[in-house]
Amino acid sequence: MDKANIVSIIVGIVFFIGIIDQIKLLKDTVVFAKKSMSEIVVSILGYVIIIAITVIYGNSMYYYMLGIIGGIIIPLMTIKTGISSKGINFISRGKGFAAWDKLKDVRVYLKDDINIKFVANGYDGDLRFEYKEYDKIMKLLLDNLSKSDIKVIK
Repeated sequence: MDKANIVSIIVGIVFFIGIIDQIKLLKDTVVFAKKSMSEIVVSILGYVIIIAITVIYGNSMYYYMLGIIGGIIIPLMTIKTGISSKGINFISRGKGFAAWDKLKDVRVYLKDDINIKFVANGYDGDLRFEYKEYDKIMKLLLDNLSKSDIKVIK
């Protein structure tokens, strides 16, 4: 086994751990965020590009497995966005999860959709939800955050 295959295996293991983490967040999500068309398009394009690069340049089973695992992560990151019983899932270059105790300055904007803006771990987040989810969202926020951290803006 050469050095490139060993590196591929290590990267594959890291990606696989990332997939498991994303699936755990997905399973715990109570209210899913509304996806914009650009999020959907970028997710699909990212998946297609990774698979295309894998098919064109992959020259061993290790590269094909790495490409498939890498391709799975992108749609999972998009799908899992929302509010869970443990915090807020969002798209980020890092973990993409903010536990309730890390959330500060949560603003809920009520218009056609519900837009939630928050600050957590030095990240300014923004998620949109369908208005029909209002009761679930507010229950989760009020059960897990102090009223002083939540501002509802109509």
